[in-house]
Formats: sequence, structure tokens, C-alpha cells
Amino acid sequence: MCMLNEDDIRGKIVSEDACKKINVTINSETAETMSLYELSRWNSLLEAVEIIDRKEKQVRKPPTNWVKPIAIQKFIDERTPSMLHELAIERNAVGVFVAP
Repeated sequence: MCMLNEDDIRGKIVSEDACKKINVTINSETAETMSLYELSRWNSLLEAVEIIDRKEKQVRKPPTNWVKPIAIQKFIDERTPSMLHELAIERNAVGVFVAP
């Protein structure tokens, strides 16, 4: 596996199309995979739920119907590019970085 270096990413962005073509194993026992793009969307959803949970605990209110699907969808949409960048670096996905 090729390790990323600063020259691989300097001045480049992550291509969502390239991330949709890269599969990552999410369960080695069942050989279940998903695209890097799908993984970033799921990670963004988990992050949104964690933020909501943390905020609810801070205000110490009893659990209510806090589900705001449009707000969560917007968070996922806005977080996906930076999550893709983080995952691409973490997984040394050199081929997803392209010139803007």
C-alpha cells in the first residue's frame, strides 16, 4: 500500500466519483464492503447523532422527539467532503485526490 505524502494532497481535492469506486471492507468475517463514499456518509450520520446526544445531555432535558431529519440531512451533506478527506488520508487512498 502506498503511503500518502504532502505532495499527494497539496492543492488537491477529494473526488466524490473516485470515492464511490473505492470499496473498503467493513466486516472481515463476512467480507462485507461499501464504497468509501458510503462509509463517509454513515460516519457523518453517526457523528450527527453523537452531537445531538451530547447537546441533549448538556441541557439536561428529558428525552424528547429531537429527530430533525432535514437538519441531519443537511449536516451529512455538508460534512461528507471533509469526512471523505479524513477517510482518504486514514486509508491512504492516493487515487481520490485530484486537481480542482
